[in-house]
Amino acid sequence: MKFNCINDFYVDLVDDNGFSTKENRCRVRKGSMWELEDNKNTLTGAELRLVELTGLNWIEISQKRLSEYFEIIECNEHCRKDVTSCEFWDTSKCKLRR
Repeated sequence: MKFNCINDFYVDLVDDNGFSTKENRCRVRKGSMWELEDNKNTLTGAELRLVELTGLNWIEISQKRLSEYFEIIECNEHCRKDVTSCEFWDTSKCKLRR
């Protein structure tokens, strides 16, 4: 699944081992696009890991934060057929439904 950020927000920065970095926080910018990583393991204990489509950045966030700050722009094929019954996403925020 691919997502577009609809509002700026900040996340805590961690390195590839899950430790806090010197910078501490990173701004996720409105208009940035992200893809949900299928791997269920996260370094921070968050529910989800998103990788920026540039391939340079990743963030780990909760399902709630995903719902608040992102809209879906690309979904799995089974979802495209019936957006009203997506088990993962609040379909009222699905760009494909419009």
